Amino acid sequence: MTRRAFLVAALLLTAVGCKRGAPHEDPPPASVKILEDTIVVKAGAIGVNDPTHPRASYVLFDVENGSSEDRVVACEGTLEDAAGATLEPLRVKDLVVPAGTRRTFALVADAVHENAKQAHLTIRRAPIAAQPPVVTIQDVKVTHDDEQGTVAEFRAVNSAPQLAVTTVIASFHDDAGHILARPYSIIDVNPKDSRPFRLAGPKAATKVDVYVGDVVF
Repeated sequence: MTRRAFLVAALLLTAVGCKRGAPHEDPPPASVKILEDTIVVKAGAIGVNDPTHPRASYVLFDVENGSSEDRVVACEGTLEDAAGATLEPLRVKDLVVPAGTRRTFALVADAVHENAKQAHLTIRRAPIAAQPPVVTIQDVKVTHDDEQGTVAEFRAVNSAPQLAVTTVIASFHDDAGHILARPYSIIDVNPKDSRPFRLAGPKAATKVDVYVGDVVF
């Protein structure tokens, strides 16, 4: 296995998260919260438009960081049917949520549950980020196209002296704040360099946020 293949495999493992493990850490501040009205339960290929991609049930939702510090927010939850019965735990996932912003999370189950209708979600921890991000998103340009839908073009910038294998994510919302899509891709960014990329979403999207997920070196 090449080093890049190893890094991509590691990144794929972190991309779907992990099952519950250690007990909760210090509770997050009240200013960091899950926006309940954004929760969407879906089933299919997660974040990609590819029918050959593995399918599972998953939950999309926004987390708002109202604090004055960037935080590494980890969320967990359970998938439920219409009566509130638990179907399966969802994998724990964390993202850096900058101060005063929102990020869209995707918590993934191991299987497809056709009767999944809702989810019980909690924030497991939200410590202050220990250091500034090494890979950043710059020069975001959003265009609307009849054929391709809403397209976000951007540059991923790597300030590290090593190759960064990076998950880039785009969140597409409509006027009412509903999550329409959350595509992602795993890309290489050379040391001390940048590269252009693009992610496409639904035509109905009016707000797009692009950000970095997991990074391995």
